[in-house]
Amino acid sequence: PCHGVRLMYLDGKQRLNVQIGQYVQGHAGQLMAILAQCHVPIDYPIHFDGRKFAMRDLIETEMKTCEPNSELTFKLIGFSHYLDTETTWADEHGRKWSIPRLIHEEIRQPILNTAACGGTHRLSGLSLAVKKRIERGEPLDGEYARAAEFVKKYQQYAFRLQNRDGSLSTQWFRGAGDEDDLDRRIKTTGHILEWLCYSLSNEELREPPTVRAVTYLSNIMYSNYDHEWEIGPRSHATHALMLYDQRVFQPFDGKDTPVAVYQTPPQVAKSNQSTGVSR
Repeated sequence: PCHGVRLMYLDGKQRLNVQIGQYVQGHAGQLMAILAQCHVPIDYPIHFDGRKFAMRDLIETEMKTCEPNSELTFKLIGFSHYLDTETTWADEHGRKWSIPRLIHEEIRQPILNTAACGGTHRLSGLSLAVKKRIERGEPLDGEYARAAEFVKKYQQYAFRLQNRDGSLSTQWFRGAGDEDDLDRRIKTTGHILEWLCYSLSNEELREPPTVRAVTYLSNIMYSNYDHEWEIGPRSHATHALMLYDQRVFQPFDGKDTPVAVYQTPPQVAKSNQSTGVSR
């Protein structure tokens, strides 16, 4: 319990579940998605009310509680990490599910107005599903091909909306936006860059538009280090810079340095040329 609130509970079927609402997770599957992005192993233990569970129990609950025409963004993020791309399952009502079905459900729902954080999390889920498919050496066909095309269009659109100082639109994907409010700028640039660091190729991460966004975010956080940032936007911005560091710099730090789980290590470069960003 934290301030009298318990994050988890046992539902009517004695399954380990997570509460949704204020002070707990804000979206279905969000805790699983966070733990997936923290690389928590599937057999990691969870203790609740004197009973022993494991991460896989939480994953199974999320699989059983999939609902059509609902926000499946965070379930897709978590499943893309923990499940094979060909995994199929039935929910508690007997409906058949798979990663391709989740992709289909997510693409058919709008990015604007309803998707969490301007649609960046929905795009991250689709991007991670595609990346998992590529890492396994499997073809980008069917819904995976649709997801790859969908993500690519939004990548191009995000850079078309980029401001001259390198920041990304303060209006998310609704159009161009260059508000002065620092909190708004770190929220939008941090979230959008985080998704781009998941989805762009190694080469695209080193291109000027991406470098400008990384430089802008690094500078605004450094020059305002004593600013009381809201924890969510600050965390997404920090995570974006961590992902960029993992994919662009760490492969050159030495063989003992881990690289990002979601990224296949790049081929050894002929020389470590400067990208214009100092770490």
